[in-house]
Amino acid sequence: MVAITILAVIIYAISAVEFMEQIEFRRVVTMPDVDATLLSIFGLGQAAYLGKKAAGER
Repeated sequence: MVAITILAVIIYAISAVEFMEQIEFRRVVTMPDVDATLLSIFGLGQAAYLGKKAAGER
């Protein structure tokens, strides 16, 4: 899970840098959205973790 988190941070940082290079400077600038695939990977990782925890307690 740590490896996936580090990978996600790297991917988001690269995406943010590329986004910042392409925008015009204005008063209000928002960060880019997190990709749905990246969110799905986090969800699957968390579901696997919770599933293993639930199965181990019985």
